This record gives sequence, structure tokens and C-alpha cells, in this order.
Amino acid sequence: MTQHIVPMCVVVELGHAAAQRVADLAEVRVLHLKGPATDRRLWHEGRPRISTDADVLVDPDRVRHYMDALQQAGWRQETDFAHGSSFEHAATLRHDVWGYLDVHRHWPGFGDDASEVFDLLWTARQRQSIGGRRCATPGLLDQRIILSINAVRDRCAPDHPDLTQAWADASAQLRSALLARVAQLDASVAFALVTGDFERYPRDGQHAIWRVAAYGGSRRAEWAARVRAAPDLRTGARTAVRALLVNPQNLQVRLGRAPSRGDLARDFVGRFARAVREELRPR
Repeated sequence: MTQHIVPMCVVVELGHAAAQRVADLAEVRVLHLKGPATDRRLWHEGRPRISTDADVLVDPDRVRHYMDALQQAGWRQETDFAHGSSFEHAATLRHDVWGYLDVHRHWPGFGDDASEVFDLLWTARQRQSIGGRRCATPGLLDQRIILSINAVRDRCAPDHPDLTQAWADASAQLRSALLARVAQLDASVAFALVTGDFERYPRDGQHAIWRVAAYGGSRRAEWAARVRAAPDLRTGARTAVRALLVNPQNLQVRLGRAPSRGDLARDFVGRFARAVREELRPR
């Protein structure tokens, strides 16, 4: 019997469509990001964008409702927002048919008022068909900003096509429009990594965390940056406490099974040893 394997690009498109269907039924606004949601004018050398999962940015006021609706539709949460990244911006879900879905409650680098930022993005949205379903995506200008910030966060090379499209090859008129939109989205620090002006913001609370994101750093440096980037003292204190704790989701991925209490205890002790080694390692 011949086994037919569905290409990953098709699975991802259908994942976007399935995520949109859940959003429609739950009456939740979502914007589709990256991969097949990318405007054709931002394709590289005319080739469609390839992704291994679907990404959506959700109305921050409706995130919990949307997550509940997804799980009722058969999606299983694999990582939560708190443990997803240094920016605590996305949770990962998996469906047996539709594959992986990253649900973003905000976009790293944009302003602290996630609801205000989402409304700005939503107002400038455009529409396209993904997997046979009409989906909302950010406007072309916003996609340039989102993709370029994502590229620097992934520590890409300076000649990465997204950076080239967004800034290096941009006309003076486009650069002016981008900077004006970046200011509206309160994304100046992150976008400064794109323009090369990053050191203009040494006193900004976001500077340290973006330095670690773009250039790397020790665990201590990362967590110190996360505390500094926290919007208020309570959030900063909660972040500092979590720095001392084991990430059970990460440990489960490393072990390939649910961690036992002994596993958690050993990793708790081991993380301090790893932190010391990182600090003592020659720079």
C-alpha cells in the first residue's frame, strides 16, 4: 500500500486555515504572520516563504478565550507563554492533523501596551487566502518591520534578505515611512538593530534584553535583562523568582518524557553549576 506524505508547506497552510476557523467561531481577531502569510512582495527571489509551523498574533484581550477554543478543537499546548522565550510572547500548540501553531500574545520589540499595538496593526491589516480560508495579515509596512525584527532576534547575518529588504535596499521614502511606523508601534530599540543605531538607546529598559537576543549572553545576563525589561516592579520580581526555578517544559523536551521529582531536583542543582561555568568561561 502506497503511503502519501503531505508536504510540510501544505500542512502549514492548512494549519493557518484551521487556526482561522477556530478564531472565526470564537469571534477572536487574529493576524497571521510569516510563512505563507507573507506578502508576495516580500518573497525572496520570487519564491514562497517556507515555515514549519503556523504563527498567529491574537487580540491580547482575547488570548485566554482563543487558547481555550483551540484546545476544545483538538490542539494540545506544548509550551506556555512564560517559558516560550525570553520575551514570554508565544505559546506552542500541536494538532495531530494540522501540526504546530505558535500563538503570539504580543510581538517582541513592540510597545508594552499590547492591546494598543494590536489595534494599530489590525487597522492597517490586509486580507489573503491561506489554505482556502480568508485570513487577516499585517499590512505590508508592518510585515517589513515584523520580519526584520524577527531576523535580528534569530541572530541572522547582516546581509539577511529581510534586513536588506527592510533597510539596506530601501529608498529614502520607504525608510522614512518605516521609522514613522516604528515610532507608532514603540519599536525603536529593536528596530535600531536593523538600522545599525542600537547603541543610541543604552539607557532604555529594552536595550539589555535585545543585546542578549541579538548577540547572545550568559543565563545570568539573560535573566538580568528580562528583569530590567519588565514593565513594573511586580512583574520584575516574579521574573527574578522564576529565574531560580526549573523550566519543566524544557526539561521534558530534553529528557523525552515527563520529568520526575528527582529529575527536577537534579536539574535545579545543575542549573547553578552551568551558570557558574558560563560566568567563568573566557570571553
